[in-house]
Amino acid sequence: MRLDSFTKNSLIIFLASGIGNFINLLYQWFIVRLVTPETFASLSSLLSLLAIFILPFSAFATMVTKHVSCFNAQKDQDSLRSIWQVLARHAFFFSFIIFLPVVIFSSSISRFLYIESRASVIILGSIIFVSGIGSVISGGLQGLEKFKILAILSLIAGLLKLVSPFVLLKFFAQLEGALLGFLAPMIFGIIISIPLVWSLFKKAKPTRVNTRELYFYILPVFAASLIFLLLTNFDMVLVKHFFILQAQDYAVAQLFGKILLFLPGWIYLVMFARVSSLHAQKQSSKTVLKSTLLFSLLPGLLVTIIFNLFPELAFGILAHRHSPQIIILGRVFSFSMLIFAMVNTLFYYQLSVERFNFLLPSALITAFVFLLLWFWHISVLWVAGMLLVASVCILIINLRSAFNAVLI
Repeated sequence: MRLDSFTKNSLIIFLASGIGNFINLLYQWFIVRLVTPETFASLSSLLSLLAIFILPFSAFATMVTKHVSCFNAQKDQDSLRSIWQVLARHAFFFSFIIFLPVVIFSSSISRFLYIESRASVIILGSIIFVSGIGSVISGGLQGLEKFKILAILSLIAGLLKLVSPFVLLKFFAQLEGALLGFLAPMIFGIIISIPLVWSLFKKAKPTRVNTRELYFYILPVFAASLIFLLLTNFDMVLVKHFFILQAQDYAVAQLFGKILLFLPGWIYLVMFARVSSLHAQKQSSKTVLKSTLLFSLLPGLLVTIIFNLFPELAFGILAHRHSPQIIILGRVFSFSMLIFAMVNTLFYYQLSVERFNFLLPSALITAFVFLLLWFWHISVLWVAGMLLVASVCILIINLRSAFNAVLI
């Protein structure tokens, strides 16, 4: 049976993502054993903060993918290169703009999270800067549908991350060494990627680039990314601030939930580029949406069922420790993060077809949940439970709006 290009690309990214997720699982497995529980909680809170700080770059990568994919489908190489080069310069500028305040206010950030090491926040700032540069490169590769290259690069970066704890923790303090383990593979990935997108650096014929139109598109992308990242990351920051001791259990329980969250991440990378191309050519993407939702649900659902049948074994293998509180938090996270993975797929689909009516209700639910948690933080289980309720509400809204978009 001959496979279409969407299925081929999905299988390529699926295999690479599966191996990459296994490598990330091993990395977390090593880290949770190599550092103290307090350090692991601090690392989790910093990584959650990182996800929020690099939000503009996630939107940037999505915007680059969108426009590169459209012009690539139209065989307009000059416009493609002109837009990519403009966005590359902007990415460098914005990376520095975010990096600088993080370094300047590093002491305040470390105090808010009850972290003694100011250097760890400065390393966090460096990761933010490198992420900005990497976003425009990865966006270019996705827009050109070079998924084989992306798969290989992700595997190399994953292997480098896997080796880093054993090397870096010998020369640096635990928290700094763990963060450098994230920074080193990113720098390595950028160095390798530059030759692969060198064609985008070539001088293009003079083409007028409407930056206002480009950034008009990034606003809904930014809003969607902000909603998703707040719902899946800011809870760890709140818990680290309000529940210092319980943050250690929360970080361990959240670890399994994050595996479920990013398990289907491979599929929306393929879907977004393909649906953007179909949308530019005014072709239907209904089949792609159905396939994407199915591929997003099945792997996570299987893992969720297995985890809930054997939670002690799962946490014993993953973190080498478990308690009644960790297990019940893990159960809640297993469902909320599975649902959020579906929500993320629906977000990206609607962005690719330029339908943005899902943003307002999703934003209102997010704002309500976090205002409630900020002023009424009863327990860590209450925090996790509110996220589960929010995930169900947002999923229902986005299923309806996404399928309405298909019919238009």
